[in-house]
Amino acid sequence: MLVFTNIEIINVMRQFTTQVKIFVFILLSLWLSPNKILAQLTLEATYPTTDLRRIHLPVSGEKWFYADDSTRKIYLFNANHTPWKTVNYPSEPNKTVSLDAMNMPVSETTFNRDTLLEFVWRFKDSTTYRERVRILNERNDSIYVFAEGRNLLTVNELAGSSTKLFVENRDFYDNYKTFIFSSPNMLLEKIYDKASNMHRQRFGHAGEKYYFKNVPQKYILIYNPNHSIWASIPLPVPTNGGSTYNNDPVFFADDKIFDADTLVEFAFSYDIGLGYGLSKIVSENGREIQKANSISSFVVDKKVGQPNKLFFTYNASINTVNTNYNVIGLPSGTLEKTYFSPVERILLKEHGVKYTNIEYGVVKMFNIDHSFWRSVNLVSNSGYYFGNNTPESLPFISDSIVNPDGIMEVIWNEWKQTSRTTSAYQLRIITENGLNLATIPKARFFQVSQMDNLETKLITKTWDSTRYTETKVWRFSTRTPVSDPSVQTAFDATISPNPFSNSFSINVLAHERPLSIRLFNAIGVLVFAEKMTTSNATFTPPNGLPQGVYWCQISDGKSQIVKKLVKMN
Repeated sequence: MLVFTNIEIINVMRQFTTQVKIFVFILLSLWLSPNKILAQLTLEATYPTTDLRRIHLPVSGEKWFYADDSTRKIYLFNANHTPWKTVNYPSEPNKTVSLDAMNMPVSETTFNRDTLLEFVWRFKDSTTYRERVRILNERNDSIYVFAEGRNLLTVNELAGSSTKLFVENRDFYDNYKTFIFSSPNMLLEKIYDKASNMHRQRFGHAGEKYYFKNVPQKYILIYNPNHSIWASIPLPVPTNGGSTYNNDPVFFADDKIFDADTLVEFAFSYDIGLGYGLSKIVSENGREIQKANSISSFVVDKKVGQPNKLFFTYNASINTVNTNYNVIGLPSGTLEKTYFSPVERILLKEHGVKYTNIEYGVVKMFNIDHSFWRSVNLVSNSGYYFGNNTPESLPFISDSIVNPDGIMEVIWNEWKQTSRTTSAYQLRIITENGLNLATIPKARFFQVSQMDNLETKLITKTWDSTRYTETKVWRFSTRTPVSDPSVQTAFDATISPNPFSNSFSINVLAHERPLSIRLFNAIGVLVFAEKMTTSNATFTPPNGLPQGVYWCQISDGKSQIVKKLVKMN
């Protein structure tokens, strides 16, 4: 028979009471708290490229693709990352060929009414360095060839109007002009001489317009949709100086933005010498609306259902480096707030309009009236640091992308110096109260891909301390809370030898479930399939498999990895 003293009984009761309190607290927290679920990232696919792009074709739907200069092929994949098509680069003697870096280098029905894929290629003479841009379909049939010179192509899509193709051409004597083509029939509508930095937009009162700045004559020229001249307005610059330039980051025009009248209002910059620049916002009758020294950025921020705002950045004076980031209310032109680090206006699903900026690793959020709302500290004691000055470190802020709750989420990259020449990176996702939702090691670059009517995806590029090596695609999912919500379910694999002759081995890391192994050829045909139940296995594809590029898909039914594999004889 066991006999307990009073003190022992009291201690046992205290422990039992404490455990009950903890259990009840957890139940109440899960029931009452809006943060009932935590984020989980599921690795969908790993691509052996650093230039993966996601597109939504009007006929074929969601696709992934990248161009490989070493194999001279473009590889396209379905939404589930299975191989779809492979397209060979075109070739021409003494010419280097590359996929053009325009806003839509791969399309479907944009330049032709059939459903064949369309590619914009840049051919460069290896001797004279002269260039020519061509649009070809997936069979390398020619759709259009542009004039020789430095061509800049932009597909211009304006809601409620037909699609146009802008082609800005500069010949080798530095003469420049802009060609306007209709889409998809590629009919040439208009050639604008000495036109650079062409704009097309819908004005608040006058409707759809084309406009550009005629630099030699110091005019802004505005045209109707049928390309007839609508207005020619002189730029108010000093007669004894005031040189303007084509690539003006401030250049902008509209009506009823800065004033309720219907006069055209435009912004532009000019140089008055000695490296001293001015930027102005004026109306067509010459009235000066705003004037500032050395504006480096200028944005009219428009959001549906919200008043327009003007964001501009400029140095306090020509003799200082202090930079102000101003928010101007429109059309009043009233200075609402000056920030001392870059500021952005975002629209949250649950909390509405907020202003955000970052100072010393702290994300600060402000209400619509610029009063302080809340902050999130991105600085940790893990040896990693938040970097304000690199594009890959700019955070993504939301309240419903990662988790379907109303709690703020921040995605960003952080880094630490590992030697004098190398750095380590990782991606982190945390809530506003500092709860770590996910950590992805070696992820230096990230993009949250949001496309209409498609699932939001997270795209990361892997950094091995000296270079980018591959791209990963992640899916946001949910699960019940656990002690460590960092990414634990992703798996990776290595294949060797690669290239292979007869057989190859797959070594799977951090995964125990059975896997399916499927091998596709370059045009997406399945040529070999097998199961894998151990962490390391050797596979021998059928005899007679021709040499070339293949895609090895390793999947557990929920996530998958796609690896490029080369067969040699």
